[in-house]
Amino acid sequence: MTPQPELLNFYQTQSAFSRSELLPVIPDWTVSQLAEIAQQHLLHYGWLDAYHTERTAEKLQQINTRSIDRLLKARQEAGFELQSQTLPQQRHLGCCRDFSLFFTALMRAQGVPARSRVGFAGYFREGHWHDHVIGEYWNGDRWVRVDPQLDQLQRDAIQLGFDPLDVPDSPDVFVTAARAWQLYRAGEVDPWNYAIFPGSPIGGPGFIRGNLLHELWSLNKIELLLWEGPEEFWRDLEVLSEEELKATDQLATYLVSGEETLKGLQHWLERYPVDQITCRAPNGHEEVWEREAVTLVPGA
Repeated sequence: MTPQPELLNFYQTQSAFSRSELLPVIPDWTVSQLAEIAQQHLLHYGWLDAYHTERTAEKLQQINTRSIDRLLKARQEAGFELQSQTLPQQRHLGCCRDFSLFFTALMRAQGVPARSRVGFAGYFREGHWHDHVIGEYWNGDRWVRVDPQLDQLQRDAIQLGFDPLDVPDSPDVFVTAARAWQLYRAGEVDPWNYAIFPGSPIGGPGFIRGNLLHELWSLNKIELLLWEGPEEFWRDLEVLSEEELKATDQLATYLVSGEETLKGLQHWLERYPVDQITCRAPNGHEEVWEREAVTLVPGA
């Protein structure tokens, strides 16, 4: 289904998280080139050992960089230009969300509709679904999925069997958080196979729902850090009423349909608003901030 023009126009413009005057228009750009720019500036904090990079408290604070503008200014302060070639030890720590947001920002800067998509990837470890964020861009015919995090080292390490610049739209490869919620509610999957890593307590039904909310917010161009959200994000699944669970089912059905509109997405955003946000980062950093003040808070 071809998205409505107003939705494509929406994704063609930057969000509060992706915009920056430092984002250039790149003549004769390619998707591969834009993904490599993200890879030259970011390093996933979960892959430090593979890149022989030291884990320090000071370095880990970088994972809380919310906006592309702050990221690019930090890179400038460190002496790097946008298209610099860097060593892994010189890169800014982040996670899949940051790679996808950076890639999405670069695509939007070229005038291409692009968005982040929150879900679970089945290609990092067989039999497990890691929470993951990828990018999508509209090529004129379809939404093309891109995993800009996967450089050659990671492709080799996980023995990737497809092109990460055109991730197959297959339930064996990547499922959106909305689809994962449907599979859980239908009793078709073990929800604890959907986690940050096998055996992690950070996974399961409530974790899937939290990622579903992040999927909704990202589709509304509110690309929060994955470890932050409003009060609704932090609620335990056990305290939700049957009516609230059914509302989550309805949201998942809408997002899986592939028939989203700007009006429809904004309707669901009204149901699950993002106002006062609590951040509880993996490195122990905590803060509460108001979304309207995103460019003013520490780490923004």
